[in-house]
Amino acid sequence: RVVIVGPTSASWAEIAESVEDDLCHLRRPALEVVYVTTGAGPRSIRSHEDEVAAIPHVVDAVRRIADSCDAVVVDCTGDPGVAEARLIVGIPVVGAGEAARRAAEGAPEPVRFVSGEELRAVDFAELERLVEGAATVVVGATGQREVVEGLRARGDLRVIEPLEAAVDQCAELLSCAE
Repeated sequence: RVVIVGPTSASWAEIAESVEDDLCHLRRPALEVVYVTTGAGPRSIRSHEDEVAAIPHVVDAVRRIADSCDAVVVDCTGDPGVAEARLIVGIPVVGAGEAARRAAEGAPEPVRFVSGEELRAVDFAELERLVEGAATVVVGATGQREVVEGLRARGDLRVIEPLEAAVDQCAELLSCAE
């Protein structure tokens, strides 16, 4: 069982629709994937200050759920609280950002990382211009299902989505642990 921790105070009602869509894409054989939020901290993560503010809430959430799961994923490419949570629990804690960067190692080159700031600042046509010439695109923010699907529909890119990379890493870690 893998629990994805959303590091924000956003309520389930606010995020349920997009999270349910993500969970459909994150299903893996023999792996239950569920989602919780910290229920505290920043409303969203858009800056380094937001990441820092989220850390104690992520750590607290991981501490609370560690006995009920086999691994945890932090749903933010800034990986707030990942290092700190690893110090207090005995299960894998994987950050979406680190998993995406790891998945990019050995990916077809050239690799283009598209930051969350870039994703928020451009429309899809401009994004396509930004990734022109890339063989692999690493999406630098979670919750970008529409962007990921649009880029994959082109057929000429390997697209690394951070939560997919993190869940895949958990599956790999858990299969090795058995």
